[in-house]
Amino acid sequence: MQKFKALRPVIEHNILIAILWMAVGAYIYSAVSAHQEAKTQAAVHAALKAVPVAEAAPATSKN
Repeated sequence: MQKFKALRPVIEHNILIAILWMAVGAYIYSAVSAHQEAKTQAAVHAALKAVPVAEAAPATSKN
């Protein structure tokens, strides 16, 4: 029990460091994911701008 009490601050420190690294990892993952999403949206937008669109024929009324 005495050994555990002596190791408790070290264990708590390691747990806090692990939580910190998980938060940093989540932030980096989120940033990379958002950047990739923006690149994908830009590529889709550019591809759709290149698609020719036919003009609509003038509407004729049959009344």
